[in-house]
Amino acid sequence: RRVLFRSQTLNNYFELEGKMAAQDKLCEETQEKKNAVESYVYTLRSRLSGDLSEFVKPEESQKIMARLEETEDWLYEDGEHQTKSVYVAKLEELQKMGDPICLRFSESETRPAAAQMLNQMCENYLAMAMSDVEEYSHIEASEKAKVTKECETALKWLNEKLQMQQQLLSTDDP
Repeated sequence: RRVLFRSQTLNNYFELEGKMAAQDKLCEETQEKKNAVESYVYTLRSRLSGDLSEFVKPEESQKIMARLEETEDWLYEDGEHQTKSVYVAKLEELQKMGDPICLRFSESETRPAAAQMLNQMCENYLAMAMSDVEEYSHIEASEKAKVTKECETALKWLNEKLQMQQQLLSTDDP
């Protein structure tokens, strides 16, 4: 037996289906944000006593650890059934404390290679600009002078910044 639906009834069912799909998506996104908060708590706690320890002052570390513990407790109590926006705000709050420390670590890890790469590039370009090799003879002296000046400026800047950085503690922002 065939059942015929009126157009309005059918549209109502499609609208209802759309609302349910949107609600499912929101629930999924909310759970993802809650998991992101939980993951950040565990990861930062572990890293503060590991690879980030030299980049955070002890009193700052204690303050952050206490906040992470509060957040973990909240997640399993009052924070169990919150909205997506609440979890997003909580994650941003934690990241404001943890991300500067992660940046100090990252800068410390990547700075030597980046400085070496800039230094090597400048040295290479300086060597080419000052070379009398036939391969570079088509380049005008004024262009070679520009390259030399830019390389010298970059090397001076690099050395100044590296000296400034050496005067800072690992717990200071770069």
